[in-house]
Amino acid sequence: MTLVPFPWPAPAKINLFLHITGRRDDGYHLLQTVFQFIDYGDTLYFRLRSDATIRRENPLPGVAENADLVVRAARLLQQHTRCSLGADIRLDKRLPMGGGLGGGVRMPPPPWWRSITCGGWGSTRSGWPISV
Repeated sequence: MTLVPFPWPAPAKINLFLHITGRRDDGYHLLQTVFQFIDYGDTLYFRLRSDATIRRENPLPGVAENADLVVRAARLLQQHTRCSLGADIRLDKRLPMGGGLGGGVRMPPPPWWRSITCGGWGSTRSGWPISV
């Protein structure tokens, strides 16, 4: 299968307001935020696979594939939709991780993901109860 024929932006964001309200049991913070996307960021490319494998095509220094939020989210979506397709994911990284611009979370919003994965990997289920 081929790459989706156009890039999917994962734009940077500027926090206009950020307040940590607590911590979840898994260690992530609970946040209250207001932010603005800007016209600069990382770019994602996807190639559907006929097998169920989801993998990252290019290395991301300091981030193991199984810890990559894009890979984790794709695998959760695959499980949720019970789809047998997989995906190769390529990330063109422009934002620094830990730089305060959202460079550590590179996932397009669910409607984009659904459209590039053949309707959510062929799912007829609705809703997006997936969180990584």
